[in-house]
Amino acid sequence: MSEQILKDILGELKALNQRVGNLEDGQKELKSDVSDLNKGQLRLETRMENEVIEKIGALFDTREVTNDNFAKIMEKLDSIEIDTGYLDSLLY
Repeated sequence: MSEQILKDILGELKALNQRVGNLEDGQKELKSDVSDLNKGQLRLETRMENEVIEKIGALFDTREVTNDNFAKIMEKLDSIEIDTGYLDSLLY
Protein backbone atom coordinates (compact mmCIF):
# COMPACT_ATOMS: atom_id res chain seq x y z
CA MET A 1 0.00 0.00 0.00
CA SER A 2 1.10 3.45 -0.61
CA GLU A 3 1.96 5.80 2.16
CA GLN A 4 -0.84 8.21 1.15
CA ILE A 5 -3.51 5.49 1.45
CA LEU A 6 -2.23 4.62 4.92
CA LYS A 7 -2.38 8.31 5.91
CA ASP A 8 -5.93 8.56 4.52
CA ILE A 9 -6.98 5.45 6.44
CA LEU A 10 -5.37 6.81 9.60
CA GLY A 11 -7.18 10.13 9.10
CA GLU A 12 -10.50 8.34 8.68
CA LEU A 13 -9.83 6.22 11.77
CA LYS A 14 -9.09 9.37 13.78
CA ALA A 15 -12.31 10.94 12.54
CA LEU A 16 -14.28 7.78 13.41
CA ASN A 17 -12.64 7.65 16.81
CA GLN A 18 -13.66 11.28 17.44
CA ARG A 19 -17.23 10.57 16.37
CA VAL A 20 -17.41 7.50 18.62
CA GLY A 21 -16.08 9.61 21.50
CA ASN A 22 -18.76 12.22 20.84
CA LEU A 23 -21.43 9.49 20.80
CA GLU A 24 -20.15 8.11 24.09
CA ASP A 25 -20.25 11.58 25.65
CA GLY A 26 -23.79 12.07 24.38
CA GLN A 27 -24.80 8.69 25.75
CA LYS A 28 -23.40 9.60 29.19
CA GLU A 29 -25.37 12.84 29.10
CA LEU A 30 -28.55 10.98 28.13
CA LYS A 31 -28.04 8.50 30.97
CA SER A 32 -27.63 11.40 33.37
CA ASP A 33 -30.77 13.09 32.03
CA VAL A 34 -32.80 9.86 32.30
CA SER A 35 -31.54 9.36 35.85
CA ASP A 36 -32.59 12.92 36.74
CA LEU A 37 -36.00 12.35 35.17
CA ASN A 38 -36.46 9.13 37.13
CA LYS A 39 -35.55 10.90 40.38
CA GLY A 40 -37.96 13.74 39.57
CA GLN A 41 -40.72 11.30 38.73
CA LEU A 42 -40.19 9.43 42.00
CA ARG A 43 -40.34 12.69 43.98
CA LEU A 44 -43.53 13.67 42.14
CA GLU A 45 -45.15 10.27 42.70
CA THR A 46 -44.25 10.36 46.39
CA ARG A 47 -45.61 13.88 46.78
CA MET A 48 -48.83 13.01 44.99
CA GLU A 49 -49.30 9.85 47.07
CA ASN A 50 -48.79 11.80 50.28
CA GLU A 51 -51.18 14.56 49.25
CA VAL A 52 -53.82 12.11 48.06
CA ILE A 53 -53.58 10.13 51.29
CA GLU A 54 -53.96 13.35 53.32
CA LYS A 55 -56.95 14.46 51.27
CA ILE A 56 -58.64 11.07 51.49
CA GLY A 57 -58.08 11.13 55.24
CA ALA A 58 -59.63 14.59 55.45
CA LEU A 59 -62.62 13.46 53.38
CA PHE A 60 -63.07 10.42 55.62
CA ASP A 61 -62.93 12.59 58.75
CA THR A 62 -65.48 15.00 57.28
CA ARG A 63 -67.74 12.08 56.38
CA GLU A 64 -67.55 10.75 59.94
CA VAL A 65 -68.46 14.17 61.37
CA THR A 66 -71.35 14.47 58.91
CA ASN A 67 -72.59 10.98 59.81
CA ASP A 68 -72.41 11.81 63.53
CA ASN A 69 -74.36 15.03 62.98
CA PHE A 70 -76.94 13.17 60.91
CA ALA A 71 -77.34 10.54 63.65
CA LYS A 72 -77.92 13.28 66.26
CA ILE A 73 -80.51 14.95 64.02
CA MET A 74 -82.30 11.62 63.54
CA GLU A 75 -82.36 11.03 67.32
CA LYS A 76 -83.83 14.49 67.89
CA LEU A 77 -86.40 13.88 65.16
CA ASP A 78 -87.42 10.59 66.78
CA SER A 79 -87.73 12.36 70.12
CA ILE A 80 -89.90 15.08 68.56
CA GLU A 81 -92.13 12.44 66.94
CA ILE A 82 -92.58 10.69 70.28
CA ASP A 83 -93.42 13.98 72.00
CA THR A 84 -95.94 14.99 69.33
CA GLY A 85 -97.46 11.52 69.44
CA TYR A 86 -97.91 11.83 73.18
CA LEU A 87 -99.49 15.28 72.77
CA ASP A 88 -101.84 13.98 70.08
CA SER A 89 -102.99 11.20 72.41
CA LEU A 90 -103.73 13.77 75.11
CA LEU A 91 -105.74 15.95 72.76
CA TYR A 92 -107.97 13.19 71.41
